[in-house]
This record gives sequence, structure tokens and C-alpha cells, in this order.
Amino acid sequence: MATSVTTASAASTAAVPARSYAGPMVLMTSLFFLFGAVTNFNDVLMPYLKDICQLTDFQSTAVQFAFFGAYFLMSLPAGFVLKKLGYQRGIVVGLLVMAAGALLFVPAANSRTFGLFLTALGVLGAGITLLQVAANPYVSVLGPARGAAARVSVVGVANNFGGALSPLVGGLVLFGGSVALKAKLAALPLAERLGQESQLVKGPYLGLAAFLVVLAGVFFFAVKLPDIESIPEEEALEHRPVAAGRMSPSIFRTWCWASGPFSCTWV
Repeated sequence: MATSVTTASAASTAAVPARSYAGPMVLMTSLFFLFGAVTNFNDVLMPYLKDICQLTDFQSTAVQFAFFGAYFLMSLPAGFVLKKLGYQRGIVVGLLVMAAGALLFVPAANSRTFGLFLTALGVLGAGITLLQVAANPYVSVLGPARGAAARVSVVGVANNFGGALSPLVGGLVLFGGSVALKAKLAALPLAERLGQESQLVKGPYLGLAAFLVVLAGVFFFAVKLPDIESIPEEEALEHRPVAAGRMSPSIFRTWCWASGPFSCTWV
């Protein structure tokens, strides 16, 4: 009798089709590329922002402080947001927060107000923090536990590639890479030069805001990401000890499977 039950169980498990996570992984990889690109674009912005707002070297350090300070301030609240909304809706909210931060660059550039630029950077950083808190554990469990390290490596490469490409492309987009344009700006009176530079800053961030809103729409309307709790149980059963009991879905469970199949004590 025991043999027949085991055989039936194995047959039912084999009948479950393997789920493909290629689509969600492509989307997650694109998000990590976006993290790196937006983060390093600040390095392109800083010298122009310093000129537009006529900042001292000490004042210009506040640019990075405002952006990365948002990581520190938003980390814990991001966990509560994800607990309430779930990972997919959390990603959508993170993208929209980033879009709001990008849009704030428009009034900041129009008024050439340094405080508004810092606020825009802080909101942009808060959105990225929310996205990363959602995406990092999601990638680690998006498939078999034995492939978690490989998946994290893939998105890490995408993040670094976005970070390396962003300053190059950003410099071209921001000022067209044109020596003639830079020379023309340098020849203008100070007030006129600062006004034209501030207008040049708006374009890339308006484009970024539009792209983020479209991407948020894709995640909300067109994509159905599998819940972390609904990852196929056959993968867990392969590695779960015989005496295993049930464990409620939680961040701890996510960490367990990201760290390895035997890193948890199952009770």
C-alpha cells in the first residue's frame, strides 16, 4: 500500500508542468539595469547642477547625500509597504515614486532652486529603494533554489552594466556631446547660460518620468508576476527534510531559500 501511495504521489508530481520564469526574470533584469543607470546618472548631473545653482564644492556634496540618504530613510518603511501591497504592486508604487521624483526636476530647473533639486533626488532615491527591497528577494526565489546565486549574479551584471552605460549616454543626452554647444554656452552671459543649462536638464528627466510611468503601467496591467508564496512546491519538496512541517510565508522564508535549501531549521 505504501509503495502504491508513493508511486501515485510521484506520478502526480511528474504530471505538474514545469513553470517558466524567463519572462519575470527578463523584467527583473531590466529593473536592475534601471537601478544602476539612474543611480550613476547623478554623477553626470552633479557638475551641471553645481553650475546652475552656483554651488560651492561643499554644497555639491549634498547631491549624493540627498540621494543615498533616501536609501537609509526608506529602507524600513519599504518593508512595511511591501507587506501591505505585495511585491508586484510594490514595484508599481516604486516606479511611480521614481517618476514623481523625475518630474520634480522640472520646477527645480525652472526656478533653479537647490532645495527642490535635493527633494527631487530624495524622492527618486526613495523610489529606487522601494524597488530594490522588492526585487532583491524576489529574484532570489524566482525559480529553483539551486539557481538563486546564478540569478542574483545575472541581475548584478545588468545593474553594473546600466551603471557603466548611464554616464556615457547621459552625457550625450544632456549636452549632446557637442563641443560647439559647450563653447556656445560658455560664451553667453552668466544669467543666460544658467537659464539654458537648466532647460537642458529638464529634458532627460521628463523622458525618464514618461518611461517610468509606462513601465509601471506594464507591471500593473500587462504582467502577472508569480507570488513568492506560489513558487512551485515541488522544488521545496525536493530539499525539505522528511520531518518538515509547515512554515508560514514570510520574509524569513524568502531569505531561507535565497541562502540555500538547508539554511533553515524547519519546525
